[in-house]
Amino acid sequence: MYKYVTNLLSHIFIDNGYSFAVARVYMEVGEVDPNGAQTIINARAGGMSYVDGYIYPCLDCGNPAQQVIDTVNYLQQAGANYGMLWFDIEGSW
Repeated sequence: MYKYVTNLLSHIFIDNGYSFAVARVYMEVGEVDPNGAQTIINARAGGMSYVDGYIYPCLDCGNPAQQVIDTVNYLQQAGANYGMLWFDIEGSW
């Protein structure tokens, strides 16, 4: 399956001039995205030059710093090579 996705990325995105991808790596429900690390790995394998991740933090789940730490640890353990992490901040503060 992953080989198919990687080839699909290559043909659809790379061949049409895209070189940048951002994958969700932390979900608004307070957990890392179980597909996030593999999405980053696939994007790199498919030829994307720039691959980042984004964190959609959970406002009601407690310590925001811990959410970032959990995300970084998850990506490192999975061997996902990302450039930077972005934050998707939504809702009322």
